[in-house]
Amino acid sequence: MWNEFFFSAPRLKRDSLGRPFEISTTSLCTRCGKEPPVTARAADKIHAMGGPSIPVGICMRCALADPSLREEFIRFAKHRGEEFVKRMRAAVARPLETIDDFVARLRD
Repeated sequence: MWNEFFFSAPRLKRDSLGRPFEISTTSLCTRCGKEPPVTARAADKIHAMGGPSIPVGICMRCALADPSLREEFIRFAKHRGEEFVKRMRAAVARPLETIDDFVARLRD
């Protein structure tokens, strides 16, 4: 059997590991014109987690480079880092509770 079927199979499109938020694939950023903009849903999620309000139509790279948003992103990243450290310290201090919580979430 030839390998032609293997190589002609459609490839799945996947986000890179560095893209935690959903992006639009139908249009391009209104500032740089190179990358897809952050979707309204993703921007709302970032804002709901305490992050800055990302303007409609711009990509994450332009949002991070925007001087008016830079301080908010720095504050947001610092806060998220502190929360992560708190959760990890709690997990190390009470490993059995952490495992029980994890199992309970799987059952829900």
